[in-house]
Amino acid sequence: MFNNSIKKHISLKYYQYELVTCIYMLEPWEKVIFNSFVLTSLLVTLYFGITYLPIPTMPTASSYGLS
Repeated sequence: MFNNSIKKHISLKYYQYELVTCIYMLEPWEKVIFNSFVLTSLLVTLYFGITYLPIPTMPTASSYGLS
């Protein structure tokens, strides 16, 4: 029961993602290319955000007593 509702929720969210990005009309191999580009972009953004964002924000955080 609980597994089924999670599966439905994930399926619904993926369907909404396909509709919002308009990839529902692409061929399966085009979906793979598009989704890998999106995933790569998100991972690169996350990596650089974690790596380089703390450096310029440390002086600001310390001025508020957060570090």
